[in-house]
Amino acid sequence: MKKVFILGAGLSGLSLAYHLQKRKIVCQIFEREKEIGGLASSKQISGFYLDHAGHLLHFKHKRIFSFVKGLLGNSLIKHKRNASIYSFRRFVPYPFQVSLFALPQKIKEDCLKGFIEAKEKNFVINNFQDWIMKEFGKGIARYFMVPYNQKLWQHDLHDIALDWVNWSIPKPDLEDVINGALGIKNRQFGYNPVFFYPREGGIGLFPESFPVSGKRLFNQSAEKIDLKKHCVLLNNGEVIRYRWLLSTMPLHRLVLSLKDPPGWLLSACKKLEYVSVLNINLGIDRPDVLPFHWVYFPEEDKPFYRIGCPSNFSRTVAPKGTTSLFMEISLKPDQNHDIAALTRECIESLKKCKILRPEDKIVSMYPILLEYAYVIYNSARSATVKKIHAYLNRHHIYSFGRYGSWIYSSMEDAVLEGKSNAERVIQISG
Repeated sequence: MKKVFILGAGLSGLSLAYHLQKRKIVCQIFEREKEIGGLASSKQISGFYLDHAGHLLHFKHKRIFSFVKGLLGNSLIKHKRNASIYSFRRFVPYPFQVSLFALPQKIKEDCLKGFIEAKEKNFVINNFQDWIMKEFGKGIARYFMVPYNQKLWQHDLHDIALDWVNWSIPKPDLEDVINGALGIKNRQFGYNPVFFYPREGGIGLFPESFPVSGKRLFNQSAEKIDLKKHCVLLNNGEVIRYRWLLSTMPLHRLVLSLKDPPGWLLSACKKLEYVSVLNINLGIDRPDVLPFHWVYFPEEDKPFYRIGCPSNFSRTVAPKGTTSLFMEISLKPDQNHDIAALTRECIESLKKCKILRPEDKIVSMYPILLEYAYVIYNSARSATVKKIHAYLNRHHIYSFGRYGSWIYSSMEDAVLEGKSNAERVIQISG
């Protein structure tokens, strides 16, 4: 009987195991944490369900929607997006580029003029910064696109490639922007005008509902991988021998776990960049603190780039009469951060924005530091990932998932990655 070893019980790993077991291929999953789900997991603390990250379900593929609906059934709530941008001391409807009516008159004029001028000019687009200027013009770039993305990515936008922008950033035409400046309602933009969320249990209900059988070993991770002997030394001292090893570990961490990797491979890993995110969860002793699902903050004086309100996704994730909020701060990895100081700064910013009132009491507080949050699509990423994958594949190791493929992806994409890698294993195993 064929056996496949999987490193990581996040959505990609669970999807892989599920699709392999349908073909009678036995899987064994090793998960370094004590629970499944990865970034799509939730914790229950003081009556609040806290998600590790601001994860929502949105679908481009009917078959994935049907699969998830089959798992969650009536536990899946459908929402029409209600998002905003906090800018110039006011809430501007999302997306910014088609909601110029809500801005001060001078700012609105700058944005509209810049958009028109950009469409009349010929641009050479080499990077993300160029793309922003071409697609949106100087005004929208200055007041939203550039500061927000610098805040999120913590990286020079001139060194960010364009592999990811078309599906994730709404691109309006001139009529849409003019309508937005006049306050005329536009069509829905973006990849998530409608999203879904579990009725109870937080987003962690999704991975917990996966019908995966077979052995799952928690608190176990790969310490060293010997490519010549096709074996993995686990952190508990056990050694497993594999024919095929599939990993959802961050790609550079997988390479660093190899025994005697070639120098060029170690050098390649240094080109893989990412940002960490501090996700600060708050429970407030007042209902309806925020009227939106989430809000973006482009301005530099606010420490967070986004806040969200899970109790607007589902009332069951917070006790009655309270509100659940999360605040996301993008951080450069491998640096020491004073989480307590950042938390205080965030709470003060909520008060300055008049989201929190002076009399509000915080009844729950839980910061979660996500070491790996977003991979950076720097100019070296595409070629580097291709070279590393080719080397690993030659040794029967297949790296996939958000961090294994080193991509910016959704939960739906994670399920699809698991499925496609299951098909790969089936093909190579004959």
